[in-house]
Amino acid sequence: MTANQIYETIAQSGVRPEMVFLCLRSNGKKISSRWCEAGAWRQALQKIYAEAVKTSQATVEVCLAHGGSSTTFNGLPGNRFRGLKAVEFECSGKAMMLSPTEMIARNLSFEQAWKKFLEENELDETKARKLAKLQIYQVAQFLVTVGETIKITKMFRGNEIRPLAMVNAAACAELTRTMAECMSKYVQEDGRLSYSYWPSRGVEGRGNNMIRQFMGTVCLFKMAQFYNSENYKALAERNLKYNFKNFYRLENGLGLIEEGLKVKLGAVALAALATIESSEEQFTERLFATTLHLSQSDGAFRTFYAPPERNDCQNFYPGEALLFWVSYYLSTGNHSLLDKIKKSFLYYRDWYRNDSNPAFIPWHTQAYYLLWRKLGDDSYRDFIFEMNDWLLPVQQWESAKSPDVQGQFYDPDRPFGPPHASSTGVYLEGLIDAYELARLCHDEHRMQNYGLAILRGVRSVMQLQYADDVDMFYISKKDMVRGAIRTTVYNNVIRIDNIQHNLMAMMKILKSGIFENKALLEPPH
Repeated sequence: MTANQIYETIAQSGVRPEMVFLCLRSNGKKISSRWCEAGAWRQALQKIYAEAVKTSQATVEVCLAHGGSSTTFNGLPGNRFRGLKAVEFECSGKAMMLSPTEMIARNLSFEQAWKKFLEENELDETKARKLAKLQIYQVAQFLVTVGETIKITKMFRGNEIRPLAMVNAAACAELTRTMAECMSKYVQEDGRLSYSYWPSRGVEGRGNNMIRQFMGTVCLFKMAQFYNSENYKALAERNLKYNFKNFYRLENGLGLIEEGLKVKLGAVALAALATIESSEEQFTERLFATTLHLSQSDGAFRTFYAPPERNDCQNFYPGEALLFWVSYYLSTGNHSLLDKIKKSFLYYRDWYRNDSNPAFIPWHTQAYYLLWRKLGDDSYRDFIFEMNDWLLPVQQWESAKSPDVQGQFYDPDRPFGPPHASSTGVYLEGLIDAYELARLCHDEHRMQNYGLAILRGVRSVMQLQYADDVDMFYISKKDMVRGAIRTTVYNNVIRIDNIQHNLMAMMKILKSGIFENKALLEPPH
């Protein structure tokens, strides 16, 4: 295929561009880029294509910017437009124009792009906000892959849309396998689990969180069980030993997980949950003692051992503690603990009903599902159904502003926080238990509702996975991100819980037999 044939093929999209962005990359690294006027882009494509054919592993981004609208500076576009629209800043004779593919590749928000424009041109922000003009463009995006054969891919936000029809048992199994392989790569030789990774820079990110770290440890053990893998088990044991060596200490007979000056109930509970999965059970009793220490006579939990004055995160940490308590009860048969669990259940059921929050639901769902399987108490069943019925409208489908965000759990009209891959994963962890509960109770209506939400959630996770050379067009270290889950469709950062929660959910989904449910079909609109 010649440059002229590429031009003609893309021109058949029917878009009449005002400006065109062309960018040549080799193995993800930018070699050259340029903006050109619409009348000059055929010639510009010929030049950049001539470079491309001499370059190994070459791709060319072609962005047709059209429908430009100019305005004075009265605010920047929202995140949902990142990766979809081009932006041009102009002030005091200075200008900068960014394509949506470049913003995805550099992981730039509109606010960060604006700051870079100011810095590069040494402009005072206060003055610039009064003088600057913005030009916002719609953009049609294409990726030309240059090799033995030429492939032209129409992109949406630097990716391709994964339709719901792609979600099946085989796709879910592949999603799970590649996530597990990626997760295993993030375990270092000394057992440390990388907390985050920045694909745009190809470097490990900063920060740490011991709740997410120990959730990762639990996930590694679950991987070992799911795949019956001694290699994964060895990774899990190595990671657990690293975490206890570096973050565990005893104080007055209590086992503590320290993160700086903080000791969180959630970190203690998840560390304890990891010990149940492992051969390091000598830590379990001391961590259990800490959760007892933080429990109250009315069934509530104090959520921080240190600093002692903190008692927030009630929608998260108590549910994590109850999941550990129920798991510990099931492994020990400790009936005095069961009495405490029942009291906490009543307390937090009232807590939820007074101020419902989606973050509360998956942890409590998982804990009470295990308890219902053991005791058969209808109060646990009814509360699980109550919570998950309430959760379903938080998931976006018809309400989604673009097709790539369909299936994520996010309600822009309620203050539950921004969309996040890890949120989708943990909601799926709870929903699959709710689905199994509905199946065991022969509740076909809820099976349909929960099952459809699960399939839609899997679609969202597939959209967020680094899966092929199209969505990794800007990444040079592909082996480090292949199989991983980015934070959102417009934020490419990888965090360990993005992978862990979704991997845990997929393993449960594959075990459930949900894909054998022939009645689980997309309803007509």
